[in-house]
Amino acid sequence: MTKRKRTVLFTFFTAIFFIIGPFLIFYASGYVFDFHQKRFVQTGAFYFKVSPKDYTVSLNGKLRKKSTPFLGTAFIKNLPPKQYIVEVKKNNYHPWIKKLDINEGLITESRHITLFPQNVNFSLLYKNIGFLCQKDNHLLIEQRNKNNWAIIDYSLKDKKGETIFESNFLKTNSILKNIKVGSNDLILLILETKDGKRKLLAIDNSSSPPFISEINLPQESNDIEINPSNRSEVLFLNENKLFKYNFQEKTKPSRLIDSLLAYSLLGNKIIWLDENGFVYESDMSGKPISVLNLYPFSINKNKKYMIFTRNNLSKILIQEGNSLYYLGKNRSFKKISDDFKDFKISPDAKKIAIFSNHEIRIFFWEDILDQPQRKEGDLIFLTRFSDGILSLDWLNSDYILFNTDSKVKISEIDNRDRLNIIDIGDYKNSRIYFEKKLNEILLLSENSLFVSNILMK
Repeated sequence: MTKRKRTVLFTFFTAIFFIIGPFLIFYASGYVFDFHQKRFVQTGAFYFKVSPKDYTVSLNGKLRKKSTPFLGTAFIKNLPPKQYIVEVKKNNYHPWIKKLDINEGLITESRHITLFPQNVNFSLLYKNIGFLCQKDNHLLIEQRNKNNWAIIDYSLKDKKGETIFESNFLKTNSILKNIKVGSNDLILLILETKDGKRKLLAIDNSSSPPFISEINLPQESNDIEINPSNRSEVLFLNENKLFKYNFQEKTKPSRLIDSLLAYSLLGNKIIWLDENGFVYESDMSGKPISVLNLYPFSINKNKKYMIFTRNNLSKILIQEGNSLYYLGKNRSFKKISDDFKDFKISPDAKKIAIFSNHEIRIFFWEDILDQPQRKEGDLIFLTRFSDGILSLDWLNSDYILFNTDSKVKISEIDNRDRLNIIDIGDYKNSRIYFEKKLNEILLLSENSLFVSNILMK
C-alpha cells in the first residue's frame, strides 16, 4: 500500500471516529440523538413486575424482553423519550395492554400487574340459596326448601358442608334477615317472625353439635354486634345508648355509653360517635380512652349515622345517609363522596372502591409512592357502565371484581391510558364475593351458588 493510500485511509477513519465517537460516548452515557428536536436526549426505561411469572413484554408490537425466572420482573433500558404501546403477554392469559410514556432520564414503572386466565370456570355448589355470609375460609349458607330452611357451614378449603341449624328447631315460622359472625366462632342469626317481630339466636359453632341460645333483647334495639372478648355477650344500641348483654347468664343489660349515634368494634376497643360530633375510643367497659378527632363532625339530627374502622385508629369512616367522610391527617373529617350505593376497603387499607348504580371511583386513603403516584384524599373516576353495577369486591389491592346486570368483570385501578377490563362470565342478577386466601370467586346467581377455579396463582 502506498503512502498516499495509507494517508487517505488514516484521514478517513480519523474523520469517522470524530463523527461517530461522540454518538457512541453519548449512547454509552444513556443519550440518543432526537432528529425531530435535533439534539441529544437522555433515554429512559420501563420496569415491570407481573404475576404470574414467565411472561413477555412487547413495545410497539416488537418483542423486547422476557421476565426474569425468579423475581418475575422485566427491565428495558435505553429507550428514547416518547409514547409506547406496551403489551404484556403470557400463554392462556388475557394480555395487559397500555400506552405509557418514557420521559428523559426517568423509569416508568408498572409494579402491580396481574394477568388473569382466559378461561375462568365455575362449578355449582348449592341450589335454593337465600342468604350468604363469609367467615374466613368458610361460607354460612341459607338453603331453602318449600317448608323450611337450614344454615350450612361450608368449608371452601375442604370442600365440605355441615348443617348447623334447621328452622324446624323454631317454634314459630321465621325468615332469616341477617347473619353476624364473631371472631370467636359465635354466629348470630337475626330472624323475623310472621307478626314482624325480631328474634335472635346465638350459635356456638366451637362445640359439636353446635350450642344454640335464644337472645331476648328489646324489639327497638339495633346495631347488634358480638363481643369479641366474650362469646356470651352481645352489644346493642337502644335510644342512643350502648348496652352489653350476657345471654348465657340472662342478667339485665348493662349500660356502657350514653348519647351516641353509632359505634364500631376494633379488636377489644369500641369506636363511637357522640351527639356532639366527636369520635371516642373506649375499652369494652365503655370507659373513654381518647378522643380521635380534633374538630367536631357536624351532626344532622335527621340523618342516620354509621362508623367504620380498619386496621388502626387513623382509619375511620363516617357514613351520614348517602354521604361518606374520612378522618384526615389534621384529625378532621372530610367528605369523600355523595350518593353512592356501597363501598369496599382494599386489603392494604390504603384505598376505597366506591360505586353507584353506574360508576366506580377509587379513593386513596394514604399517599401512594408507586407509579401512578397518588396523594391522600385523591378521588379518581375509574369507569362507567350503562348496565347497573350490582356488587363489588377487591381481588387484591390493585384489582377489583364487580358485576353488572349481566356480566362479571375484573378491572385494574391503574387509569393511565385505557383500563384493562376483562369479562369472565355471563350471570344475571348475580352477587359476587372473593375468597382471598383461596383465590376463588364466589358467585350467587338466581338462587344458585357457584365457585370458580383458582383465579390467581
